[in-house]
Amino acid sequence: DATLLKAQILIAQDKRDEAIKVLADAAAAADGAPAAMQMRSALVPLLIASGDVARAEGEVATMRKAAPKDLRTSFAEAQVAIAKRDFAKARDAAQVVLAARPDNLPALYLSGLAQYGLGSWSLAEDALSRVVRQVPNSVEAQRVLILTYLRSGRPQQAVETVDAALRRVPDDPLLQRLAGESKALTGNTAAAVKHFERAASLEK
Repeated sequence: DATLLKAQILIAQDKRDEAIKVLADAAAAADGAPAAMQMRSALVPLLIASGDVARAEGEVATMRKAAPKDLRTSFAEAQVAIAKRDFAKARDAAQVVLAARPDNLPALYLSGLAQYGLGSWSLAEDALSRVVRQVPNSVEAQRVLILTYLRSGRPQQAVETVDAALRRVPDDPLLQRLAGESKALTGNTAAAVKHFERAASLEK
C-alpha cells in the first residue's frame, strides 16, 4: 500500500509525527472501509512510541467498534495495555491472537512482556524463547528474556543468553549492563566490571 510505504519512509527518516499524520488522515478518509483497519493498526504503535497512549487507546476503541473480532483489534488492544502496564489485559488480548495463530511472533512477544509484567516467569520464558529462536536478532525479546532469567533467580541462563545476544549485537548498552548484572550474580566480578565499563562508554 502506497500510504503505508510513505509512512515507513518517513519513520526511517526519523519523521514520526509526519508518519502519524499520514496514517491518521488515511484512516479518516477510509473510515468504514477495510483500509481503515490497516491504517489504524500501523498508527497505534506509532502513537504509543510518541507517548500519546490516550490517542492510541481512542484508535483502538474505533477499531473495536468497527471490527471487534478482527485479530488486529486484539493485537492493538494488547499493545495499548502493555503501554498502560495493564498486563492482565495485555495477556488476554495477546492470547486471542495466539489462539487463532499460535506462531504469531509479535503476539508471542507481547504475551511474553505481559507474563513478565505479571511475574509469571515460566510463561514469559516460554513465549520469549520462542521469539528468540525464530528471530535471533530480536534484541528487545532477548533483553526481556534475560531479565526473566534474572528475576526468576537463574543467572547462569541469563549469562548464556546475554553472551549469545552480544555476539550479534555487541554495542547495545543495555545488553552490556545485563551482562554485567548476570556475571556479577554468578561470581565473575572481573567480567562484570568490563561489561559495566563498556556500557558506560556506549552511553556517552
